[in-house]
Amino acid sequence: MKTSNKTKPESLEFYLRLKYPITIYPDDDGGYVSEIKDLPGCFTQGETIEETLISKQ
Repeated sequence: MKTSNKTKPESLEFYLRLKYPITIYPDDDGGYVSEIKDLPGCFTQGETIEETLISKQ
């Protein structure tokens, strides 16, 4: 008997509810940069750590 390895793709809502680790580091030009390394290209910057976190939402 042949079985299928295909799984049902998860919905967008599933991925939006996941908890992604955020890396925050000082920017060379001042302020801070925050990045979600699991999501390539997902980063933001702000003058304070709080600003970078608010921008991520």
